[in-house]
Amino acid sequence: MNQKILYLIPRLTTGGAEILVLGYVRALRARGIDVAVGSIVGGGELLSEFQALQIPLMIGEAGVLGFWRTLKKLKTFAREFQPTTIHSHVFSADVAAFLLSFLMKKICWVSTQHNVGQAVSWVRQFLTRCMLQRAQAVVAVSGAVMAYCKGPLAIPAHRLFYIPNGIELSPWLAVSPANLLREKTVRLAIVGRLARQKGHDLLFQALAMIRDYDWKLAIFGDGSEQQNLEFGIKNLELADRIEWRGVVRDLPTHVEDVDVVIQPSRFEGMSLAVMESMAAGRVVIASDAAGEGLIKHGETGFVVPVADVAALRDMVSFVFDNRERCRIIAGKARSFASQHFSSHRNIEQVFSLYE
Repeated sequence: MNQKILYLIPRLTTGGAEILVLGYVRALRARGIDVAVGSIVGGGELLSEFQALQIPLMIGEAGVLGFWRTLKKLKTFAREFQPTTIHSHVFSADVAAFLLSFLMKKICWVSTQHNVGQAVSWVRQFLTRCMLQRAQAVVAVSGAVMAYCKGPLAIPAHRLFYIPNGIELSPWLAVSPANLLREKTVRLAIVGRLARQKGHDLLFQALAMIRDYDWKLAIFGDGSEQQNLEFGIKNLELADRIEWRGVVRDLPTHVEDVDVVIQPSRFEGMSLAVMESMAAGRVVIASDAAGEGLIKHGETGFVVPVADVAALRDMVSFVFDNRERCRIIAGKARSFASQHFSSHRNIEQVFSLYE
């Protein structure tokens, strides 16, 4: 079958959906399959990497008026490319794919759902539910997302597919474990968008309770909550122990200088940050939501209840007091990740779905 795949994503940033799409584009091009990408609301840090692939690429505009201009541009872009399949990721891309499905009658629409619905209004959830009734296939990236698709989104079983996320293992397996928890100061990190979902504020509260321990925290990512988070850090008097790293493209190199990655998300689909940190052989502390299906508590990492600041505090303290055990657990996490988290499996399942 002569496949032509058009991927739609909100922006070309370093988010989980965008990283997955970049991997899909590289893999499918290696198979000789024509691929194009439409970014609905603007560019981002990955723009140069997508451009280097020399594929048809459309960059949209932010804002309400910009979105309608983008749809007009996307209509022309899609008709010129003539995809057999449109694969959308995240809400704005789903909206664009939904509208294209009326204009291009002979295409197949696949939508990947990356998250559960706690963060969105009932209006957006209702719209998503209505739109996805036109999709030929809906992909859920985790068990929790699968349940959300079956329940609130009411996706029929014959159109719903469970395909867990995967990561490119090699850069993470190359991270050295030699200095893990060897220094007096324990080097902590949190990775992800600066959004309430990710639970930065919960981590700050927990760390404020153990200020007598010798720790430093690196924050990787940017987002709309940065100003509020900076204010919270100032109030907790933690500013001198926290470093804002922003968005970095060579994250494995930075993780080399990290002992413990903490992901206290209030809700999550399937956390790429947890998967990558485990593959890097780091100690991972995650909320139930972020660690679901990835971490076996006490064996390949540590899991705490969502929004339980005291439990998070105690778990970080445990790492300080049990360094040798935690080094062993980090090694088991790396072994587990190398066997189960490869992006190759994810790509093969997605490609089989296209066929």
